[in-house]
Amino acid sequence: MEAEYRSGAIPAAIADLVLLKTNRYTGYDATIDNALSGTPLLTEILKQRRLELAFEGDRFWDLKRLNLPVQRDATHGEKADGTGTPPAIPTLAAGDPKFQLPYAQAEVLFNPNIKQNPGY
Repeated sequence: MEAEYRSGAIPAAIADLVLLKTNRYTGYDATIDNALSGTPLLTEILKQRRLELAFEGDRFWDLKRLNLPVQRDATHGEKADGTGTPPAIPTLAAGDPKFQLPYAQAEVLFNPNIKQNPGY
């Protein structure tokens, strides 16, 4: 859907969105999504992608690809039930050095031309 949207195949993207939601939601009314266009359509496509790929490990890479920040709820902790310690930094900007993964230490030691990402 996202690729169709970004390549300009808007009717195909809408058709796929409607098909997906028809198969996922009981009582789904396609008239709302058939009327979407522009940014609201892309927002709905990305929301459905996030829901479909939940717990698959794609969220970090989507945030990087879309240049979006990591935003965490500062009122709940790290445990599944919301208890625990809330994050010290609830929002991590897309360009923040902590948004980079470190190079493996073996790679840094093997190749002296590789410089470790800042903060590691």
